[in-house]
Amino acid sequence: MKLYNFGIVVVSLLLCSCTATYQLVNVTETPQVKLDPKGKVLISTPEDGRYQTIEYSGSGQMTAQAIKAAFARHSNNVSIS
Repeated sequence: MKLYNFGIVVVSLLLCSCTATYQLVNVTETPQVKLDPKGKVLISTPEDGRYQTIEYSGSGQMTAQAIKAAFARHSNNVSIS
């Protein structure tokens, strides 16, 4: 009887098992598109950060300034809105 119950469990597992398919995407390849140094870059200021009840005043402006500094190395016209 134990062998019969074991057989039912094995068949049930085989019939009820699920399959999953995966697709590998290589994200380490760098795109061939370059930023035009003569082009314009507009950075929008994000909201100030907050965690639960604590608000970090001015953090949105600091984030926008950091992004501007990073883009300024690659473009001549960077502005913050």
